[in-house]
Amino acid sequence: MNISGFLNRFKVKESSDYKEDQERIMNLHKEKEVFSYVEEIYQEEGQYVVKAIFVRGCHKHGEEIALYNCHGKLVGTGWIQGISMGEQEDKSEQSEAGEKGTIYFELIEGDIKDIFLAQYISKND
Repeated sequence: MNISGFLNRFKVKESSDYKEDQERIMNLHKEKEVFSYVEEIYQEEGQYVVKAIFVRGCHKHGEEIALYNCHGKLVGTGWIQGISMGEQEDKSEQSEAGEKGTIYFELIEGDIKDIFLAQYISKND
């Protein structure tokens, strides 16, 4: 096989993986009743913090969340310990769709390096 044939086969594989990623992400957008975008995840005083844009539904204090990477694959789960809304960080019992806010959570499962790269959050169902 020449290099051109090898590269063509690689591109087909790459394209196939990209389509699968797109499909997973679209399914998250369509199927999840509670769905948010991650702007940033970090750790503060031993607690995980997610700066998010709340897209649909509402996250609630005490609920279990699922975190997904940019490929739409589950990378971790956690329990919501607190929610703050808006720039003033007003404490709330739940998020509001269309707003920005912060979720404080306790990690249940997941690799720390993968958690910090999460792109999407949903209610873990």
